[in-house]
Amino acid sequence: MPGRSRRLFSVPVPAVLAILLPVMVGAAAAAPPNADRTPSGADDLKSLDTGEIELVESWDKDGWRLDLYRNHRRSCSQSGYHTFLVSSRPGLATTQEAPLWMRFHGGGVGWFLPDGEFATGKMTNIQEERRQLTVLLEETGLMKMIGGHPASFRLMMPSGCDNDLYSGIGAVDHLNQYPSEDGRPRLVDGLLAVREALAYTRANYSTTHIFAQGTSAGGIGVTTLALALGAENRRLSGVIPDTGTTSEHFPALGDHGCTEFGDLDLRGAFERIGHYALPENMPDQLVSAGQVSTPIFEVWSRNEHSVCGEEVYTIPTRDGGTITGQGQWIMHHAFAAALEKNNPGGASVSHKVCVDRPANISKNPEFKECALHGITKFSISIVGGDRDRDGEDFNRLIYDWVLARLEEPIPE
Repeated sequence: MPGRSRRLFSVPVPAVLAILLPVMVGAAAAAPPNADRTPSGADDLKSLDTGEIELVESWDKDGWRLDLYRNHRRSCSQSGYHTFLVSSRPGLATTQEAPLWMRFHGGGVGWFLPDGEFATGKMTNIQEERRQLTVLLEETGLMKMIGGHPASFRLMMPSGCDNDLYSGIGAVDHLNQYPSEDGRPRLVDGLLAVREALAYTRANYSTTHIFAQGTSAGGIGVTTLALALGAENRRLSGVIPDTGTTSEHFPALGDHGCTEFGDLDLRGAFERIGHYALPENMPDQLVSAGQVSTPIFEVWSRNEHSVCGEEVYTIPTRDGGTITGQGQWIMHHAFAAALEKNNPGGASVSHKVCVDRPANISKNPEFKECALHGITKFSISIVGGDRDRDGEDFNRLIYDWVLARLEEPIPE
């Protein structure tokens, strides 16, 4: 059996993310109408199956009716299965139409080493139970505002127990030495677990508009959801990646030691995620190519240190040139430029803010100013507003953006 897991970095969005962000998550089990844009090597859409999803328990908590589901078809990295939580206001029948808000939590990325140990960030690699998912309902920021909207949003929170950025397409986890509960090989299938959770929710809860909010690694997941739907000529009503977007420049920033991987060979992570570790599947590349129609509201704090904050670097580019700038700007500017280049309806935006990290939630006390990671989790009464805009409430800005999307036609 493998030895004890070891924690190898403290920041949840590492340099590896640049290679790992692809076209991955679909919203339903339908064959893509434009097959030549579906990356080869992806698990065939017809393999999606909600037949092994079961209701684990239902209960009431703080004004919500909660339904916890487990998918026996999608195993976690170490033990148990992928789960997801659906939260509805009491009295809202499953047949009553309502918008759906997906909330992808963060945590990092992980992979198995040749000695069987698991290189991991903060995310668990065992089955997530009610306590890991219901904590998202306690957030004081954007989730609280959405939960209080008169349209009675349903909330859906998928687990991330593969440590694969919600991106695995079903490859066998070859270095994984943990035996499965049912005799089937453990797969890297976080993407497929999300797709089946969403397909099940749509089939069993009458749904109108669909939005997805993600922080850190979850921001990667919601962005790739938009990319995947673009490959199928489909879209959501909107996605909100918070401190969790990347571009082709991320690997070069990692070469400067901006993240804490020690002496690890990151190729293990690339191989584990699979086909979608290719740089041509970066979000800036696919958005620039006009393959994404989901409105995107990207938000990030300019001195957040998962990619060096405001420290200045010169790094090489794929075309043989160089680019010089602050770490966070280098990571985000390509995506921002892509959103400006291809912005159907003019709704997408890359929004840079300055939100401080209070001492009580700061893991790196030397980095506080404009350095909050996962800003939408917190109300401005806790972290203050955007210092670059006279204390503007960034959550209210996003909330108003969501309200505008609700006035638009429901995507097919």
